Amino acid sequence: MRRILNKSFCLSIVKILVIATGLSGHSIIGDDYLFQNYYELDLYSHALLKNKFPIYRGLNLSKDNIVRREIIRRLRTYFVIEIPYIESYIGISFNEYFKRELKMLSEFIKDGLVTITDQEIKITEKGKIFTDIIISNFDNYLKTPRYNKKAVSVKNKKMISMNYQ
Repeated sequence: MRRILNKSFCLSIVKILVIATGLSGHSIIGDDYLFQNYYELDLYSHALLKNKFPIYRGLNLSKDNIVRREIIRRLRTYFVIEIPYIESYIGISFNEYFKRELKMLSEFIKDGLVTITDQEIKITEKGKIFTDIIISNFDNYLKTPRYNKKAVSVKNKKMISMNYQ
């Protein structure tokens, strides 16, 4: 369930329900469950022919999963997150909770791809092309973020090389 202010500025409770179609689609049920469809066409088709949902895997989301999903969604969609908004959800200091992630963002700050203040983390105009790499720092399921010092350099306003892991 998600609380939002509607057009009349009244608090509303919204249940999120997204049923994905297609290969590798992501379904969401409330704030609690996330499912992913099969990647392979034969497995996907086989499930449908048996009148089953073509679900490859599912996850009962923890509070940490939910807050990380929200950070990634907001950075990917709006290129900014409001730190007080996230702190109100996690109940502790953003800087304390995401100490490791903030340290990893330092390279992006040096390259002018990200700015951080007490109020927000913002992907700069220059950084928008690297959004997926930047947000990977908040993804706990990646073994290593998809950025290293040799991968991207925007100094002198030109890319030296692109070397994704």
